[in-house]
Amino acid sequence: MVRMKCILTDCVYYKEFPDKPGVGFCAHKDIMLHLSNSTCPLYRMDWAKKMAKAQKLRVRLKNKTNNT
Repeated sequence: MVRMKCILTDCVYYKEFPDKPGVGFCAHKDIMLHLSNSTCPLYRMDWAKKMAKAQKLRVRLKNKTNNT
């Protein structure tokens, strides 16, 4: 597998380097076929990550409104 640097943190194929937290790579098996593209045709939104972020925001907003 080739580890191509990636900034699309909400993609299902985005993985972080174990030795470099915060630095991600594309884990799709066909990334080498798409290196010359300006946009990533392999991008697929990771809805589980989006829902987790949304839930954290809901809790934070709920706590903020309860404290005022």
